[in-house]
Amino acid sequence: MWLIKIVNKWLMCIVILVFATNVHSQNNKGVCIDDSFYVPVNATIYINNDLKLESTSSFVLEGRCVFFNSSEIELANYFIGNGIVIFRGTSDATLISNNSELGSLFLEMDGADIYTDGDVTVKNVLKLSSGKIITGFNNEIYVSNSDENAIEYNEDALSVSYIKGNLKRAVDVSPRYYYPIGNNNGYHPFYIRNSSSVGDVQVCFDDNIPGLWETIGKTPSVKLEESGAWIVKSLPGVEMQFIAGLSTLDSYQQPLSDLVNIFYTNNLNFLETDISNESVSVSPYYLEGNFIHSSGIYALAKSTKQIDQFTNTLYVNGNNDSRFKIDLSKFKTISLVVFDSFGREVFNSIDYQNNFDAQYMQSGTYYYFLKGELINGQPYNHNDFIEIIR
Repeated sequence: MWLIKIVNKWLMCIVILVFATNVHSQNNKGVCIDDSFYVPVNATIYINNDLKLESTSSFVLEGRCVFFNSSEIELANYFIGNGIVIFRGTSDATLISNNSELGSLFLEMDGADIYTDGDVTVKNVLKLSSGKIITGFNNEIYVSNSDENAIEYNEDALSVSYIKGNLKRAVDVSPRYYYPIGNNNGYHPFYIRNSSSVGDVQVCFDDNIPGLWETIGKTPSVKLEESGAWIVKSLPGVEMQFIAGLSTLDSYQQPLSDLVNIFYTNNLNFLETDISNESVSVSPYYLEGNFIHSSGIYALAKSTKQIDQFTNTLYVNGNNDSRFKIDLSKFKTISLVVFDSFGREVFNSIDYQNNFDAQYMQSGTYYYFLKGELINGQPYNHNDFIEIIR
């Protein structure tokens, strides 16, 4: 063991010497590399100042490179190797990337963040222990390793280490891929599973979407959660389909107490929208839809209607949904019995699934009885009439 320690120290000294012979000062503030530079597998180099790699330089990292309280790191596109880049310290830093590819990237900041300028590719592992990575508007962090465990992070509601901005992952057809992302207010993760094909999927969390939805106001009976929504893109141009899981954490990092469903639209103009009333809670704080979609906007939504505000008129004309629909997510159990105006039972379901359809009924007045149990455990009883018009 003592021999290994001596060898490691010897290798580290070599690396530091090589570093020193290939750098020159830059405005007395940092160091600039304009020549070849190599860090072997068993070596670690510590940099506690700014660093700039010229476009003519070649930085090959097979060991570890630790940036400690560096305020600006500019990497050339010749920053290569399978080594580990580690950010540590208590002050924010800017990572200027020219489409750089890192072997692995570890974030171990103490109350500080990393701001990226340019796209950054991580080939092996992205490990988020503490601190956030904040990408530029059109920039992204891309994890090209399709292993579902290629991103390591703290799966906790109060996590303070995540991506604020665009996170893209290489995905395969069967695993579950998590996206530890969020906004200024906190952590709002997302996942996809059962992808229809191999490809890349990018996700970001945008807290402006609910305000945009209210401005358009196409469906005032549906309210999006104020914490924000997820913008999902399958890239490059591959129409991938998958099942999505949305975190139910609010702006205070607490699971939402209100009953919510999954909202989906395939574009920012909200031309087509879909609400899943059959969403399923997934431990510990995710909501998963039982439908398959692809690129678009995903959000948590709730109805502004009261439970008893059911429609009293069903039209059968080929242009409308003629089913008697209720918000099933608000009930643990619900049964429906329907009678015609002569008192004859025409429909009976002890597990109602919005399947009473007026298109199979004659025009006229019908009477129904709903009975069940709400999500909060309270018993529920309601009766009223339905007018069917053809």
